Amino acid sequence: REVLADPRTVVLDTETTGLRGYVCELSVFDGKTFPIDTLVDPLVPVEPGAQRVHGLTATALAVAPVFGEVWPALAGLLATRRVIAWNAEFDSGVIRRELGRIGVDDALTAGWECAMRHYSDWYRDMDDARFMRLNGGHRAGQDCAAVFDRLREMAGA
Repeated sequence: REVLADPRTVVLDTETTGLRGYVCELSVFDGKTFPIDTLVDPLVPVEPGAQRVHGLTATALAVAPVFGEVWPALAGLLATRRVIAWNAEFDSGVIRRELGRIGVDDALTAGWECAMRHYSDWYRDMDDARFMRLNGGHRAGQDCAAVFDRLREMAGA
């Protein structure tokens, strides 16, 4: 309940070019609106496996802004909000890789909360949080909304 009651809480999700790749879609959701919900031109090819998962094509991404153009808005949110991601280690790592590419200090990726681990602890039916499925649809906005659904479920709301 405390997370849902905190007006600073946002959920962040990325879709990437691959498991060790770069951002090709980024969404930030506050439970009601999407302050950020955009495709991102990753400037590298999307691996075939990743494309099968999220369906994002080079054609669609070629007209999107690059990460450096999205970063100022994202930095403002990360500096002032409580950030939750389904797999915080993965998503913060992706953002950290992007920041390295544009030469920005990654201090804003510290302290993210992992909803997958919280859900796994709450659910108590699985030993390893890595196997908890979100079932959000593998698009960043859908996954953000699904995380808020899990937070509401845990809060009994």
